[in-house]
Amino acid sequence: MFHTGFKFSKERDLCICAQDAPYACYGDKLKPVSVGVTLVTEQGLESRHAGITEWYVNNSEGLRQNFTLEQPPAQNSGILRVVLRVNGDLRPELSTDRQTIHLINQKGDTVLHYGGLYVYDAAKKTQPAHFALAEGQIVIEVDDSQAQYPLIIDPLLYTQEAKLTDSNEDKVDAFGSSVALSGDTALVGANQSAHIFVTSGVGNPQPAELPELPATTLSGATSQSKFAGGATNDNSASFKNNFTATDTIEVIGKITIAPNDLEEKEGSIFIVVVLSNSGIDGIYMRDGSQWKLWDGDLAHLTVVEEPRALNATEEVSVVTGLTGLPADFNVFFGYRANNEIHYNAEPIQFLVSP
Repeated sequence: MFHTGFKFSKERDLCICAQDAPYACYGDKLKPVSVGVTLVTEQGLESRHAGITEWYVNNSEGLRQNFTLEQPPAQNSGILRVVLRVNGDLRPELSTDRQTIHLINQKGDTVLHYGGLYVYDAAKKTQPAHFALAEGQIVIEVDDSQAQYPLIIDPLLYTQEAKLTDSNEDKVDAFGSSVALSGDTALVGANQSAHIFVTSGVGNPQPAELPELPATTLSGATSQSKFAGGATNDNSASFKNNFTATDTIEVIGKITIAPNDLEEKEGSIFIVVVLSNSGIDGIYMRDGSQWKLWDGDLAHLTVVEEPRALNATEEVSVVTGLTGLPADFNVFFGYRANNEIHYNAEPIQFLVSP
């Protein structure tokens, strides 16, 4: 059986850094990446750091990993190196063409492949790249001397026998969930490291009732909609307002759309998160599957998906898989219909302590 999820830890084992920059490297001058925001969207997982964003996307090919570097880490002085630490029982072996890492079990069987390496720049030009191995590490080496940044580094984790499909049946008793790839073999991203281990599952608790939230409109008119929402770290068994950075947090919302808005064919859902005391303070908005800073201008407010006819009840996955970010959170969500904006008058508030 093949299924997928995501697990992250406090370790920061991805070293893509330069002498004077916190996120990329030339030569052997490695430093950890900065602490960032880790979120799960409908498309996959997004982990944002200073100068670099990492993505995990599960599709029919396998589990695609993507590193986006906004700018060179320093003046180009050699081969750019992305270094990932590998732990577990699977032994990495480099192919002769240096384009694939084979992950081999104790019986000598190849059970996973890390390959499909594709690197391209802002002009969509392919850049030379290959894999290398160091002690306990997988290294992606890129010649970026001719690249126009941003630079996209795009490897793929896959099996030969089966495709990956989504499943939420199992949870892992650590923080986050794991990427389970075959039987009880799992590979997880531990804040940019690759960990291979055996998973164990626990049952899903009975969900608690979502706390009600008052509804309002931007114009000040009375809203006939209803809102509910909260933050949880136990699969909705309870909703809380205090967490620690080792928790994996989900923020869930539900909107009962006002009856007169159900005829609207161009309705849209939006989500806004206000961060403070975080080191990356600001107002963030969801733009499809991505998070972007919002300047507060309604003309610039993006939406979660393309406009459509709204359902009578809209379940909103506000934030999923949040871990490792101490901060004060204030979460707003709502919808736009018939030239009016409806949203929760009181935000979902919670604190994540170090």
